[in-house]
Amino acid sequence: MLPLHRCKIRSERIVADGTVVAIVGTGIEQRPTIRKLNLAQLLKPIHRIRVTVLLLLWLRTIMMMLMLHLVLITIVTVMVLMVLLMMLLLLLLLVLLLLLLLLLLLPLAQYASVRCMGG
Repeated sequence: MLPLHRCKIRSERIVADGTVVAIVGTGIEQRPTIRKLNLAQLLKPIHRIRVTVLLLLWLRTIMMMLMLHLVLITIVTVMVLMVLLMMLLLLLLLVLLLLLLLLLLLPLAQYASVRCMGG
């Protein structure tokens, strides 16, 4: 098997423990082989740019997950605030209906009190 710097790396991904799994295709056999490499092996000049791109992709994935969490938290907060606002509006509507009912029943109560006094 050829040394790593003579191989053509087809694709790679970062595993959870920080190592990079690279699918390497050599120039002679053209059959992809999977190698597990640590970052020190990849920090040769020929692979440094590739590792930087990998780390940036990894950071971008983390940032996208954080942004997704922020968006979800924002949506949930807005929905809770809207529910609270609707409950407040329903309470206000209930109070207004009670006041209207009181205003409608007030003349009837005055009429009943006048009748009880004998007027």
